[in-house]
Amino acid sequence: SLGEYPLISLAEARAKRDEMKKAVKENKLEEFNNPLPTCPKALFGDIALKWCERQEDASRGAERGKYITRGRLENYLFPTLRDKAMEDITAPELLDIIEGIERNGTRETAYRVYLILKKVYDYALAREIVIKDPTRLIKDQVSSMPKTNRATIERAEDIGKLLRDIEIYKSFSVRCAMQLQALTFVRPIELRCAEWTEFDLDRAEWRIPAERMKMKRPHLVPLSTQAVEILRELYKRTGYGKYAFPAIDAPAGDMPMSESTALSALRSLGYTKDQMCMHGFRAMASTILNENEWNPDAIEMQLAHFSKSTVRASYNHAKLLGIRKNMMQWYADYLYALKESSEPPKYR
Repeated sequence: SLGEYPLISLAEARAKRDEMKKAVKENKLEEFNNPLPTCPKALFGDIALKWCERQEDASRGAERGKYITRGRLENYLFPTLRDKAMEDITAPELLDIIEGIERNGTRETAYRVYLILKKVYDYALAREIVIKDPTRLIKDQVSSMPKTNRATIERAEDIGKLLRDIEIYKSFSVRCAMQLQALTFVRPIELRCAEWTEFDLDRAEWRIPAERMKMKRPHLVPLSTQAVEILRELYKRTGYGKYAFPAIDAPAGDMPMSESTALSALRSLGYTKDQMCMHGFRAMASTILNENEWNPDAIEMQLAHFSKSTVRASYNHAKLLGIRKNMMQWYADYLYALKESSEPPKYR
């Protein structure tokens, strides 16, 4: 037998068959059936750390990989798997770990730990460290990522108070980050890793390259006059470096702001995780724009929720650009009216 399916895939079985045919042809079948002793087996802990280090090196803001991915390895996987040979780890062992996490009521963590396992085995397969992947056998047994509603503020008077609170925050760059998060409603990571080369303030445009977008497609953000004004003032402070929002401990501006910086600022202003989060600015914008009957396709495109049809998406990109520019300016005027407790503008 060449191995048990599905632990040995059809492709792997065919490869072994071809090796055996070659051994028979060269009269080396005995060597094939009794190979020389192999080198020591690779341990899960060693391979997982190598994979983790590669992820950190490739990321722009390595703090997430260090403190979250490494933490999940240490807390959930290493206690059982650190010193086990990767090729000896079985699917039931992995499923026991995932189900144990789920029993503690942390379904999201269980799913993310499963993704780490899968990526570690993908890396090991690519390096030919192992020839089988037990994570494939438990894929259908792992609960998918639970959908959660992002905490957001929706009442007009509460939005106005939030914007007034942000305006008096002590740190200038963090204040600008929160203000631009509200005005552009991009994903938080897209904002904090923004590079100055992406902005054309004369044209009032921000072009985010595909490699920084979740959907891996370039994204155009029309900038309101309020957003341009904030960015011009910010450039006077951080224009010396690569990032618009550099990390506090990166004097040369060569590291982006930490993902926790703006969120911590929001918490220090008195907004709990059940009231508002940085992603909540996206939900807030979607609610306001839809309630005021802006073009639904324009809203979805500005949120970077691209349609599955590439042709349709490209067509809409050109067709809706004018609408999106008007929409972004109207939205900025709307927010500023709420901040100043004045009458918000009507739909244009």
